Amino acid sequence: MKTVTATSLKASLDAGEELLLLHVLPRASFDKKRLPGAQHASFYDDGFLERVEALGGDADARLVVYCGSASCNAAERAAAALTEAGWRTVEVLEGGIAAWEAAGLSTL
Repeated sequence: MKTVTATSLKASLDAGEELLLLHVLPRASFDKKRLPGAQHASFYDDGFLERVEALGGDADARLVVYCGSASCNAAERAAAALTEAGWRTVEVLEGGIAAWEAAGLSTL
């Protein structure tokens, strides 16, 4: 499974690279804290794959998924489901929101 660091992801976002950034935890988590530019698609909800597709994700889109921390496995599980469903470029943010904040980056 391909991963991306917080600083590498931030550089991609700052450069305006086309990607779909997905917060894959439940809505309450998204509402509490999320990365700038992130969309919500909870891995735990029925219709997860359809939600990603509705957000603009297609087989050729670069998708970056994340959850709360390194101890959370929702991002890895979401990435596996997306890959199995045919998405070709799926990455997991190493360490999730915790790593993003540890790198000194802001959340919403």
